[in-house]
Amino acid sequence: MHLRTLLAAGLCLAVGTALAEERGHVRTFRDWVVGCDNARTCRAFGMAARDSSTQLAVRIDRSGDPGAVPTVTVILAQDATLPAGTRLKVTADGGAMVEVVIGRGATVEDGEVTLTDRAAAGRLIDEIRRGRSLAVSLDPAQGSGERADPISLDGAMAALLWMDDRQKRVGTVTALARPGESPAAIVPRPPQAPARRDGVAMTGPPVPSPLPEAWTGPVMQAFRAIPGDACNQEDDNDEDIEAQRLSERLVLISVRCWRGAYNFSRAYYILEDGPSPRVRPASFPRIREALPAAEDPPSNRNPDHILWNGELDPAGGTVFHLAKGRGMSDCGEIGEWRWDGARFQPLRLEVMPTCRGLLPPNWLTLYRTR
Repeated sequence: MHLRTLLAAGLCLAVGTALAEERGHVRTFRDWVVGCDNARTCRAFGMAARDSSTQLAVRIDRSGDPGAVPTVTVILAQDATLPAGTRLKVTADGGAMVEVVIGRGATVEDGEVTLTDRAAAGRLIDEIRRGRSLAVSLDPAQGSGERADPISLDGAMAALLWMDDRQKRVGTVTALARPGESPAAIVPRPPQAPARRDGVAMTGPPVPSPLPEAWTGPVMQAFRAIPGDACNQEDDNDEDIEAQRLSERLVLISVRCWRGAYNFSRAYYILEDGPSPRVRPASFPRIREALPAAEDPPSNRNPDHILWNGELDPAGGTVFHLAKGRGMSDCGEIGEWRWDGARFQPLRLEVMPTCRGLLPPNWLTLYRTR
């Protein structure tokens, strides 16, 4: 399934009180992608040009607090071995160079070098703001010694300006793209992420086997009403129905919707048991971004009761899903919700809209709890 089809289900605002506070956003600017969450914590990535095979990237993280300092990380191969004393050199446009030493001005974990030398990080942001590309090298060299394709800075200025705008820093001394003279004190404090609450355990009487027609009948009637472009309507869908008790009266029932090499999806319904069972689509609130029509046709927008690769934790009262844009899981959407006894509430939403070799946890957080 095409990435746009996968992400369409997870990049649009699902109306509801769970996401009624400040919402997260994500944007792509040429070779840069940037996102901010519901607490105005932002993350931006710069990558090599689209026709490159390298996974080299630079990441800028910053919380929404007025005095927050940006953190700059250079992402190398995950298997890179960088002992203390290794020099990381980042050269802008073949000229100005920023150099840090592992163990003194930088730390490394899983091939990610984070600059702890604030002055060096500031110089690198300056070069990102005004340059066209960044070349990265190590001393001593790793592997074959061949240099990876440079990180493109096409879109960097727009991404940093967008981040400043989301964090309400434009025109202040804290802005990354176009700093001004206004003090950091005028930057409003960000909203606090909601407290994380435990889910209500999904328990109740055993689910009958086979499922009674009084349950499957109304569920399949609702399922058949899903537009064909959102769910494969096959003759054997009703042979793949799963049920999980939510409570004594409520049952979560899912029907296979789509299956492929590395993704499968299911449509979820909540059934209220009784003499005349009632069915409603389950709601897993997500944040969705309106994309240009040419990139995101309306037919690709799926209802928010359809999840990919869904996993239930009945004891913990949570549901998890991972929509993969491709098999290596370097793009797509991650979501986690908790059952509160009446509905599913979001715990976290993460997305990576571009398939450029960045694996979780290097994705953009749009919604989080604390």
